[in-house]
Amino acid sequence: MSLEIERKYLGAGREHLLVQLKSLGARQILAPHFESNTVYDNEQGMLLLDRRLLRLRLREWPDHADGLLTCKIPMEDLVLATGPVKRREEIEVSLHNLSDIHNMDRILRELGYHPAGNYEKVRESWSLEVEGARAHLDMDVLPFLKTVETEAEPAVLERVEHLLGLDKFPTSAKSYHVLYQEWLAQKGLSANNHMVFTDDERARLRKELGLSLSGSHESA
Repeated sequence: MSLEIERKYLGAGREHLLVQLKSLGARQILAPHFESNTVYDNEQGMLLLDRRLLRLRLREWPDHADGLLTCKIPMEDLVLATGPVKRREEIEVSLHNLSDIHNMDRILRELGYHPAGNYEKVRESWSLEVEGARAHLDMDVLPFLKTVETEAEPAVLERVEHLLGLDKFPTSAKSYHVLYQEWLAQKGLSANNHMVFTDDERARLRKELGLSLSGSHESA
């Protein structure tokens, strides 16, 4: 169990950060990889109504794959001088291979939870120490947006965003789901819960990552 305190920087990407991260002695903790996420809910959609997230994630590298089962429990957002910061309690269970992921999918379905949406992204993760405190950064490529997510204590988060120049980008404490629905609305498109790449874009990204092109866009 952990407390997740994070902020998203919209439009920021690895091309904006890599030089600064390396100059500050940051450490890459997860190489670029392809993520497929399935969000579960019951037939009444009670988890979504309660702002809770139950998610099964598949992560793929050229030489292995693993997964995570995550439950996120909402807490009141923090409001800093530079804007809001999302805060949630996060409970995770590591899954070590595809068999574990498929078994967990079956357990969830047997308990009455079923896929209610899915989303994909390419992610790369770094760890940075600033004045004795540590920050975690995820650089994400989504079907509709590039973002950088920073997780740290509030004072550290503000220091990191200044050091890396992230304070030049719009920030958000909203979930990817909410950001995607807003993007669809701006484009005049119908709301949906399937934030996935086109077949051609998925094939291109998987090829760049050294993955097989036959990977499914569903995690389980």
